[in-house]
Amino acid sequence: MPRSNPQRREAPQTPVRIRFDRSRFLYELARRGLTAGQLAERANLTEAALSRIVNGSGSARPSTVRAIAAALLSVEVIPGAEMFLREPGV
Repeated sequence: MPRSNPQRREAPQTPVRIRFDRSRFLYELARRGLTAGQLAERANLTEAALSRIVNGSGSARPSTVRAIAAALLSVEVIPGAEMFLREPGV
């Protein structure tokens, strides 16, 4: 009978095309006072890699997308920032 391996590795993640809402992404950066470079650093990415993902010219592993989201959500929204920004799609 085969023994189970408690240290079994997960299958490698396949990069997927992510469709970012670019205007919403830029809006959320502005609400938090972040630049794309600062977000890339927080997500442990190069600014060029983040740009390729956001602009749709690159693909990303699910773990990379989670890292971007976690980095963005780790920064609090600047109180009152919405007063000076246009809602995406408006």
